Order: sequence, then structure tokens, then C-alpha cells
Amino acid sequence: MKENRIKKPPKKVYGIIKTFDFEAYHNGNFKEKNHPDNIKHKHKFVAIIQCKSSKLNSENVVIDFRYIDKLVEEFSGKYLNELLKNKAVTCEFLANYILEYIPNCFLCELVELNVEGETEGIIPGKQVNKAWASKELEDY
Repeated sequence: MKENRIKKPPKKVYGIIKTFDFEAYHNGNFKEKNHPDNIKHKHKFVAIIQCKSSKLNSENVVIDFRYIDKLVEEFSGKYLNELLKNKAVTCEFLANYILEYIPNCFLCELVELNVEGETEGIIPGKQVNKAWASKELEDY
């Protein structure tokens, strides 16, 4: 005998992927006294975020990109340790901060690139670190 199973209609999900970048200063707070990242230095950060929602907001979007532009404006050219009131702003810390700051964001990938003229002997544009932070995919 076949069971009568009532199929639920598929749930709609809306999403966006946004890439943005900014240049800013930061430093780590490693226990090793001579760790090179303990000194204030500058990077170009490239972030790729993904946001999702089961419904669109009153403007029919998952998120207004101007919200992200505001974050970029706030970070650009700043010393992130002071701005975020944290002794050790690492790539992982910053990815998590962006994840928590942006509504409906469930994934933030962050790449640190060297900036020309900041440290002797570096290769400008070379990827230094890549980190990510994510949330469990739940019903938003």
C-alpha cells in the first residue's frame, strides 16, 4: 500500500553575493615579542559576503547595498584596532565582525593583500591571509 504523503511546497529563499574592498591599518597581539604582525601595518582587504532571507524587506531586497557601503566608508583608511576597540584585529576577527554587522549575512570570506610601500621587501597585491566566518544555515 502506498502512503499518502502530502508534499510541502518548496520554501522560497532569496540571496545576494557582494564583493567589496577597503584599505585599513591593523595589528595583531601575538605572544611572540618580535612577531611582525604586532606592528601597526596596512592591508587591502577584499570581502565576499553572502546573505539570504526567506522574504524580501519592504524595499524588495535582502539587504540594501548602501548598508555595506557605510561599513566600507567607516573602515577605509582607519586603524581598525582603535575603531573596533580590540587589541588584536586579525583576519578571522574582522571576518566575524563583518558577518555579525551585516543583516542576514551567513558567510564572510576575507582576503588580506599586501599594500605597496608599507613594509620593505613585500610584494604588493600578494595574498597574505584568507579567513572566513559563517553561521549555520537556518531559516531566516
